[in-house]
Amino acid sequence: MHQPPPPQVSVLIPIWNVEKYIERCLRSVFEQTVADQAEFILVNDCSPDNSMEIAETVINDYPHLKNQIKVINHETNRGSAAARDTLLKNAAGKYFIFVDSDDWVEPNYLEELLNAAEREDADVVGCNLIMEWGNRSLIIKAPLPSDGKECVRKILAGELSGWLHIKLMKKEIIDLNPGDWWVEGLDLTEDLLFSVQFFYYAHKIVYIDQELYHYRQDNNSSLSLQNNLSEEKCNQLIGIAAKTEEFLKEKDIFSEYASELNERKIFTKIWILIKNSSPQDYFSLYPGLYKSIKIKNLQTLYRKTLLFLCDCRLYGLVNLILNVKNAVNRLRR
Repeated sequence: MHQPPPPQVSVLIPIWNVEKYIERCLRSVFEQTVADQAEFILVNDCSPDNSMEIAETVINDYPHLKNQIKVINHETNRGSAAARDTLLKNAAGKYFIFVDSDDWVEPNYLEELLNAAEREDADVVGCNLIMEWGNRSLIIKAPLPSDGKECVRKILAGELSGWLHIKLMKKEIIDLNPGDWWVEGLDLTEDLLFSVQFFYYAHKIVYIDQELYHYRQDNNSSLSLQNNLSEEKCNQLIGIAAKTEEFLKEKDIFSEYASELNERKIFTKIWILIKNSSPQDYFSLYPGLYKSIKIKNLQTLYRKTLLFLCDCRLYGLVNLILNVKNAVNRLRR
């Protein structure tokens, strides 16, 4: 029996609690100019709303894609890292890309990325995105360095986003390098850990200066957009930093990226102190970090002062600074 050729690209879509947005997302990917070269894999992570009923209705509107669409149901809610892991393990395409189910894409999203990947024989092709707030939009340029190791450096230092939805990636890198690409339960900034590992192995990286992805910023259920961090979410951030450090040490490149990893830890601690309701529980996290901060501007001075006071156990002053910072942010909004 004749077997059809494998798809050029696997479009990977985790689904959870997105009934307001899922229809627009799916129609935008099913109506791609090169939809015939793609497979579409959806993972239902036990969504508590009507997301999957809406998804099934949309799928039925595209009977010509019936054999290219696969729906996988998790038996329990396992989180975004586990959903991404399931998606990737079921991907058969030469390339893969993740699309978040509350976002949408331009009709030529896949075509432009695939053309660049094939033309350049690239391991990664990146593009720009448009942040969407409903009544306003903002174009975000996201140029990628051509060197994978430099990408690792910039991701750790916070100078380059780990956003997976604007990066077409070659599946061969995953197949040739088995490992803990995702850690179930570490769902906040899970793309950071994945990106550090992928770019470590990547050789040819290409960037196309086109805005092809619409990144929704008004979905309050999105983990990445939540303002209040629970203890669980704080521990996930700490866990991602720890697993990233573990990977760097495993590859014997920790010393090359120690400074950038400190930047990541500083970001993690500051984020937790600002967004957790009991910041005093994290004052002793990563002691001595303030020593690595070089004062360049008011922002770095603020960070160094805050972390220094934490190490000195001057918790009253830390709380005062945090309260003032939060008050200023509220006034700005």
